[in-house]
Amino acid sequence: MATAGFRIRFGCSLARARSACLAAALLVSVAPVLGAPVVAAAPIGVEIAAAVGGGVDVSGTVGGGRIARLAQRRLATLGFSLPVSDLGVWQDAHGALVASRGTRLVGNPDTGLVPVAAPPTRAGKASRIAAVDDQPIGWSLVFTQCYERISDTWAWLDHCARIFRLSGDGDPARDYYGLQRLATAGANAPWVVKSAGIVATPVDAGLMTWVDWSPRGDRTGPCQPFVVWITAPFAGLMTPLDRCETWDITKGARGGDFRLDWSGCACTHERALAFDEVVSVAQGRSPAWYVPAEVHGFPF
Repeated sequence: MATAGFRIRFGCSLARARSACLAAALLVSVAPVLGAPVVAAAPIGVEIAAAVGGGVDVSGTVGGGRIARLAQRRLATLGFSLPVSDLGVWQDAHGALVASRGTRLVGNPDTGLVPVAAPPTRAGKASRIAAVDDQPIGWSLVFTQCYERISDTWAWLDHCARIFRLSGDGDPARDYYGLQRLATAGANAPWVVKSAGIVATPVDAGLMTWVDWSPRGDRTGPCQPFVVWITAPFAGLMTPLDRCETWDITKGARGGDFRLDWSGCACTHERALAFDEVVSVAQGRSPAWYVPAEVHGFPF
């Protein structure tokens, strides 16, 4: 975990209740910059400009220390072990945010700081690309992270992002990446969960080209077994789950831009969401996505 950074959004539980809450993020080998485009890796240590959404460092305050210790305990329940000294705490317009010292923080004028998912920076790319493309064809996991639970008080959502790279594709001009997004939404008893959404938005709008995506359309009906399944350019990425009530997809024209929303009941039982997509990028480039999520419940 030495090369990774965590972002943890506590805007719902520690600041103000928000119907569309953002979750944590992990980004490998990129610099912490607020309101700036993707940049190369920088030395460990965080300097956040007072740009979109603010971003005031409160790590040295009594309140900031309390939030950092709470974040450390929550991370431990997710299987991550970090000393409190590795965690910084910032305040923006949407609440408190906790991040390790190697995390990139991206500002958005409407939603504040947004999670980002990206594979590791590929140093020495020419020789490494040749080595990867000479391997047998198949998907290799290059990034995975499950984020801090989000909640609007009435309901909760846990969500993850995984990025795969296709090895042995034989294409001298393009590289192929698959993104999996999956989530579980549930009610905070005795309330109900009514809707949820997971999103993938390209950081660089012109970098990615669509190859495949699943699901390919909207659906309304009772709970049924379903497999989110990619078939091009090579099969193998799949997520089996039960698909319930209404699934509503929003597919953007630009490569990699996808959203899945679930709704259709006032549920006390959990509901699953998932989508997969494959994009191509120019040989040697690496994709990156913003990966926010939201959940909505009601006090029935």
